[in-house]
Amino acid sequence: MKPMLSNNEKTRERRKVMEDRELVELIKASPEEGLNQAMLLYAPFVKGIAIRILSYREERDVQECLSNVFIRLWRYIDNFDEVKGSLKTYIVTISRNEALRILKKSNKYIEDVSLEEVSLGIEVDMTNEVARDINKDIVEKVIDELGEPDRQIFIKRYFWAERVKQIAIELQLEEKFIENRLYLVKKKLKNKLLERGIIL
Repeated sequence: MKPMLSNNEKTRERRKVMEDRELVELIKASPEEGLNQAMLLYAPFVKGIAIRILSYREERDVQECLSNVFIRLWRYIDNFDEVKGSLKTYIVTISRNEALRILKKSNKYIEDVSLEEVSLGIEVDMTNEVARDINKDIVEKVIDELGEPDRQIFIKRYFWAERVKQIAIELQLEEKFIENRLYLVKKKLKNKLLERGIIL
């Protein structure tokens, strides 16, 4: 059950919805002006997300992410649904997806994941060049096949190194639920890796 909003909070919420609508319509009617306004409002926020996910990368990768996010916002503005969330939430989703796309393109998507930290109970060969390439591909595919919210929880914990408490806050889930899902996902991941013929 959602908490009751005060009259002031309701007013601010309605105002925010109107601001989102106005910006969306501006992007549709005048893309250059609309995107300039969107960047003034959200560029620092988007850059913060890009830096967190692409922390090991060069500044140009962060700038590429920043630029692509607003291009995608323009291309897919018709997909925005204010019923599902605010424009800021929509931009967050685009930002994370774009940053992860750049991360995967860079071939660092799996290499930066410490399988030892994940504690799967198996020793995966990441030293031999051929074995590493095969194993990296298998691990990436298995992680991509995880259902939600398991995939998101796993990536946040082991790719972005977020604490369980922070993940719980972001996904609006209980910490105990997050811990249980991580435990079950690790067991599932181990079995799937062995089934796929991971090189030990």
